[in-house]
Amino acid sequence: MSRSVATWLDFAGLTGTKCFRNAYLVGITAGFSAGSFAFLKTWNGLRAGNWAIGAFAVGTMAAWHTCSHFHNEHVKKMHALADQLNRKQAELNDRSPEPPTTTPPSS
Repeated sequence: MSRSVATWLDFAGLTGTKCFRNAYLVGITAGFSAGSFAFLKTWNGLRAGNWAIGAFAVGTMAAWHTCSHFHNEHVKKMHALADQLNRKQAELNDRSPEPPTTTPPSS
């Protein structure tokens, strides 16, 4: 059985993932805030590090799920509006009168 090793190329497209940037920034902020607060409260660096990593993970996941949910809702609304617009356009095309035919001038 071969062992799979992650390379930097595996993470090259990560920033193209929807909601990645916002979720990552929220995670960094949550981790820094929780770690700083825990360190100031306990003066224990290891405990503060654990709090920072946990807050980073939870903050990132929560922000990504929230952003993803709102993005999916927006996409659904846009598809519904596009379908409604297509139906209206088809309805208008069905009701529009035929253009008058022009007869060539008689000479």
